[in-house]
Formats: sequence, structure tokens, C-alpha cells
Amino acid sequence: MNINLLIINIAGLFIFLFIFWEKMKEDYIANQIFSTAFSIILGLILANILARLILPNWWFWLSFVGISVGFVTSIIRFKLRILETLDAIIIAVLPWLGLIFLEHALVNSNLHSFVGVIVIALLIGFYLFIESHYRKFTWYKSGRLGFSGLATVGLFFLIRGAIAVLFNDMLSFSGKRDPFLSAMVAFASIFTLYNLARRKQ
Repeated sequence: MNINLLIINIAGLFIFLFIFWEKMKEDYIANQIFSTAFSIILGLILANILARLILPNWWFWLSFVGISVGFVTSIIRFKLRILETLDAIIIAVLPWLGLIFLEHALVNSNLHSFVGVIVIALLIGFYLFIESHYRKFTWYKSGRLGFSGLATVGLFFLIRGAIAVLFNDMLSFSGKRDPFLSAMVAFASIFTLYNLARRKQ
């Protein structure tokens, strides 16, 4: 890992920890919050080590799996609420991913990575907007937390899948399978959101 990427990842790590803590602090104690965060980070680190050793083009999806393992482990260990925790993870991870794209865009003068930065910035704005307004949606009967995160994930992977069809050489893309994997995650997010919207409080 070069020095620029190391600095970017350290900055992303602290941003992740702060946002995750900020989102979770009202419902959980510090030990639960930071143990969960470090489980996710450990999963992410191990996944990236595996990617570097074996599957470098699959670093994004292996990172996705690493984060998911840390998430599930913490849900079981601390009995966290799934949707609320997922919501916090999503908004905490996006700036970190955006910084990685920004570093790659600046160092390599890569237009596709600049597009990635713009998309992630728009998604963060989308999340913040939805977070402020989703309780006003009359069709969202449950009114439960998690709407913002699921909607953002669904949109992220829809955009990712569409871009992957057109450009398969972006930093985080892993070839022809990428659109299908992105479509699967987008469908799962939207389906979960649909079921959640139908429930009453």
C-alpha cells in the first residue's frame, strides 16, 4: 500500500468510527459500538489481505463480505437491531469509499474514479435527505429506522450495476460478473425495503 492510500485509509477509518458512533450512541453503550466497529474493520482488513494475495480485482466484493461478516457477528454477539445498525454502517462507510476513489482519481488522473467520487457524494446527499423526510412518507407505514440505509444501498448498487455494464475498468469493478452481483444486492435491498414499508408500526 502506497503512502497516499495509507493516509486516505487512516482518515477514512476515523471518519467511519466517528459517524458510526454518532449514529449508534443513543441506543448502545460505547463498548458495544466500538466492538462492533472494530469487528467490521477487522473483517475489512482480512478481506483486503486476501484480495491482495489471491483476488486483487475482487477487493470491493471481498470487502463487502468482510464488512458483512463483522456486521452479522456483532448482531449475534450484542443482539443489536439489524436495520438500525445497517443504517449506521452504510452512512459511515460511504465517505471512506469516496476517499479511496478520490485518491485513485487524483493520483492516476482517472475520470472513472472521479465519477465514482461524484456518485458517492450524491448518495451521501440522498441519504441525508431521505433521513430527514422518510417519516413523512404516508406509504411507509412502519416508520422504522433503516429506510435511509436500505434505499441508499439499493440506489448505490443499481447505479453500480448500470455503470458496470458500460465501463468495466473502474477501480472497484471485477469483470463481467459485477453487474449481476450488483443487481442481486440492489434487488435484496429494495425487496427488504418494500416488505418493511408494508408493515405497520
